[in-house]
Amino acid sequence: MRGKTVTLRSGETPSRNNPEILLRQLVAIALVSIVAILSLAGYGIYRVYAGQVIANAETSAIHVSEVLVAQERGLLLEKGEDGGIGVVLRAEEIPDLDRRLRRFLRPFSIVKIKIFSADSTIVYSTDPTIIGLRDEENVRLRRALSGQNDSQLVNRDRVLDLAEEQIIDVDVVETYVPIRVGLDRVVGAIEIYVDVTGYREEIREVVTRTVIVLGLTLLAVFSCSFLVVRKATLQLKTVQDQLQKLATTDPLTGIFNRREILDRADRELHRVRRSRLRSLENVVGFIMIDMDHFKRINDSFGHQCGDAVLCELARRLKGAVRGYDVVGRYGGEEFLAVLPGASLEQVRVVGERMLETVAGRPIEVMGQSLSVTGSFGIAVTRTGEDDIEPALRRADEALYRAKMKGRNRVCGAEEGPVRTAVQDGEKEGPEETM
Repeated sequence: MRGKTVTLRSGETPSRNNPEILLRQLVAIALVSIVAILSLAGYGIYRVYAGQVIANAETSAIHVSEVLVAQERGLLLEKGEDGGIGVVLRAEEIPDLDRRLRRFLRPFSIVKIKIFSADSTIVYSTDPTIIGLRDEENVRLRRALSGQNDSQLVNRDRVLDLAEEQIIDVDVVETYVPIRVGLDRVVGAIEIYVDVTGYREEIREVVTRTVIVLGLTLLAVFSCSFLVVRKATLQLKTVQDQLQKLATTDPLTGIFNRREILDRADRELHRVRRSRLRSLENVVGFIMIDMDHFKRINDSFGHQCGDAVLCELARRLKGAVRGYDVVGRYGGEEFLAVLPGASLEQVRVVGERMLETVAGRPIEVMGQSLSVTGSFGIAVTRTGEDDIEPALRRADEALYRAKMKGRNRVCGAEEGPVRTAVQDGEKEGPEETM
């Protein structure tokens, strides 16, 4: 009715699916975490196992090199012109050394060996084509010549073994071992290639089994956690639905409350303004409804009876609108219908149908048969209106006109009554309220 302030909500209502969205996010995070954990665990296990293989191969290479140097010390180590001892090997001595070394290294998983002098020159190798070359750019060799052991696991496409047979796709640990004279002086280095290809499948099997066991464990833990979280999520959603219903529904009639119907109307106006309907002059219709003489029902039959009448009226009004229209309790015995995309003529039609629905038959409640009527004010939004307040104001004014003209009728704000259920010549008695 006139004089009432319209309060609009501009924000979006909270999503009813927030708990489900949260659950999906937790599942996604859990799956990503499982993949990350398994990947890191697999890589870590591989590195640990490969590190152990490298350490074992390095120990074997150091032992072999120490024995080799001890056995061939008289041949490999000579005093130079400056009186210092160094790694020296004459060309005529290489064939005999080669035969002895191949025989000595046969029981070991060694496929290749190089002996370097202090100036990075290869004085001996099981590959005779590289003898005499200098490898000055080899960082690992320089580290060995500075007194440090250096081992690395590498994959070689092709390697010529000690039997001079070509091996394809082989994993080897290349170890550089310093050749020392005394405790401190390094006079050369030995590079030994240890074949560890046999460990490849073993490492792969260990990593695979560990990842599978860990994956099944994580999956079991995640499944239990998921069931707990899902149960809590369902409970949270139930509570949220109840809160949503309490926030949007009139507790007496079960239809939308004032705040929600205004919010729906506001959102509907903005939606149609963005859609193809924005070219229409009238895009959202409103019907403001007020029950006539409702105070008499409360005074005569009690508020419990009046509440039952309001519930029946809400049901009838809701059944009289189109499927996509909405009806809400505006306050007290007042209702508001919002008709998206409705022209003024369409609003009239729905208003008349509501009028017939309300006044067409008595309401049977608490042993009483009550004839109830209502006054209806209609309005539509206009071009250039960015909110619903002007249209609501016009609908309220139209409702006031319907009251002034005798009630039980449909009126527009700037016109005479569109439809009345009061017969010509019938007059109503004085009223204490409008």
